[in-house]
Amino acid sequence: MEQGKTEVVITDIKVPFWSVFWIVLKVVLSIVILSLIVTIILSVPSYLLFKQRQQMQEQQFEQMHKQFEQEFQRR
Repeated sequence: MEQGKTEVVITDIKVPFWSVFWIVLKVVLSIVILSLIVTIILSVPSYLLFKQRQQMQEQQFEQMHKQFEQEFQRR
């Protein structure tokens, strides 16, 4: 071993069960809340894009329907 460096070996850590439980519970709750926030943030633009695309498709359908009616009336 080099001088100035010491090795540390940890053999046992005693932590009360409820302390660990509350720490894990806080981590899990924070992850759930964060995932909900991210889901909302990502779903709003997706919904808006879907709605815009749906309106464009409806307009195209209406145009095609009008063209079909005009062709049908000519015959």
